[in-house]
Amino acid sequence: MDCLFVHAGDGTFLLPVGVLALADLLAREGLRARALNLSLARLKDRGFSLQAFLRKSRPRFVAIPLHWCKQSKAALETARLVKKTLPSARTVLGGFTASCFAERIMGSSPDVDFIIRGDAEEPLLDLVRGRAHDRIPNLTWRQGKTPLAYRTSQAMLDRLRFTNLELLEDADAYLLESGNWVKDARTWTPCEAERVFHYCVGRGCLRNCSVCGGGGAAQKLLCGRRGILAKSAESVATDLARLRPYCVDRVHFAFGPEELEPYYIRLFGILRKKRSSLRATFEHWGLPGPKFLAAFSTTFAKPSAMLLSPGSGSERVRRFNSLAAYSNADLERTLEAIGKAGIQPRSYFSSGYPFEKKEDLRRTRSLVERLSRIPGFEPVHCPLELDPCSPAALSPERFGLARRDIGQRTYF
Repeated sequence: MDCLFVHAGDGTFLLPVGVLALADLLAREGLRARALNLSLARLKDRGFSLQAFLRKSRPRFVAIPLHWCKQSKAALETARLVKKTLPSARTVLGGFTASCFAERIMGSSPDVDFIIRGDAEEPLLDLVRGRAHDRIPNLTWRQGKTPLAYRTSQAMLDRLRFTNLELLEDADAYLLESGNWVKDARTWTPCEAERVFHYCVGRGCLRNCSVCGGGGAAQKLLCGRRGILAKSAESVATDLARLRPYCVDRVHFAFGPEELEPYYIRLFGILRKKRSSLRATFEHWGLPGPKFLAAFSTTFAKPSAMLLSPGSGSERVRRFNSLAAYSNADLERTLEAIGKAGIQPRSYFSSGYPFEKKEDLRRTRSLVERLSRIPGFEPVHCPLELDPCSPAALSPERFGLARRDIGQRTYF
């Protein structure tokens, strides 16, 4: 095998969305590529041996995604295991966390041979094909690094296929895990659940929420990207059609800038013409308008859901952390409109934001109680995580945080 992607999620079973797209790109360029969800394999089979899998597949390169910072320990341990099992294999890391801490990882982890910073399509192709390291953009290796000169173009994004599940080991189990699993301490037990596929149509952001490492400033720093880039609606529709053989029940759209509403309305129109029977969950980063809700509700089967992300029930906390700019009254009216459109209304909330006080927590609780009167409403409470390269991590003093608690040693 030329390249094996190994997702070591350490309990994070969801694959970073780019893994299958990169594997598919290599495969279409004549290289042999596969993807393994190591967390999933070990959950299903407590006796699963990565060493045995590596000895059987004998990859020249092992690509280990390091997108979410909580994967860090598992990703580096996987690199160590790869080098112990196949000393000749080359390990390469990528993703936002790897990009943020590239030099620190390279200086402290002898089992990591390469790190691709930022976008990785052409750099990874060049690396696997054997191009000279100093001619590959975005590359860090032990002896040096090249400039951050490559960014995904519109043509490349339209070319990428994010749904080639043929390249993923045990794709059926992965689709069930992405939906709803019953997990036991000793065994994996799938229940009557939806088969869910998470899909991201684009990259970039125009906002800078305090604790998010994917905002506009981080995108510029880590990827050299400004603004938003979206895959063409036609290529997305074609991509989603490839899920049919896998009997996918629901697509989860995780990329929902409010600036893309016209784009999504067009995409939904294309999907209606294809008579898609999919259900959908959509994470909207603002407040959806009436035309968007009408297009969404007439495109996807019921029950489909709309997720809004106010973060806090305190408008003060939202303002100080550059979270959702709308008022609680507008949020409540929109959630009511979502429900009336036949869509399940949901909202994400967290606690522990910078500048948050007890009174703000009481406001959040009061808002959730009021919203719970809306038929079908579901609040979702997410643990607050401070991402690397988020505004609060880069400039903790601005957010009333102590730098010693936010330093890179927090992650490595």
